[in-house]
Amino acid sequence: MPSKAELETIVKKAFELYDTDKSGFLEREEIKKLLNDACAELGAPAITDAQLDEVIKTVDDNGDGKFSFDELFKVIGPILEQQLA
Repeated sequence: MPSKAELETIVKKAFELYDTDKSGFLEREEIKKLLNDACAELGAPAITDAQLDEVIKTVDDNGDGKFSFDELFKVIGPILEQQLA
């Protein structure tokens, strides 16, 4: 079982990789690319715009339509934990 620190390191790398404009946030298109790459890796179909909106709405605490690192961690952390368990 990976530790929280290990998970944070993995998510941080992903965050930096997909934050292409280095804004410190993942905007909608960046979130979409990250999730679609993850889906491809898991052999799942690409996500629809409706699903993307759902994910963003669910996780985006402050309603700015972007993900901070903490918001991303909430989405990816549990998935990684299952993958690496």
